[in-house]
Amino acid sequence: MACHVILELKIKSELLRKSREWLAETLPRAREFPGCVDISILESTDHVGEILVHQHWTSRQHYEEFREWYARTQIFAPIHSMLEMQPECRFFDYFGT
Repeated sequence: MACHVILELKIKSELLRKSREWLAETLPRAREFPGCVDISILESTDHVGEILVHQHWTSRQHYEEFREWYARTQIFAPIHSMLEMQPECRFFDYFGT
């Protein structure tokens, strides 16, 4: 079953430009990972630095394999220093309507 992952990030305001550059450079590699359907980055129009990452995977297993890969390779380590707080990660399935 398809898996949707919502990751909420709060970027330090002074690092917004740097985070955009880093994401633009790094996300193509993530999008190429087996099972990735799409990864979209949304920026709040009301709150500076609030970023929503919507990930669509063919299955939760594919996402878990991706997480294991990025934990092992540390590819996403640089973004953690740009965050004001720990990211929140939630999982969703289609509601059925």
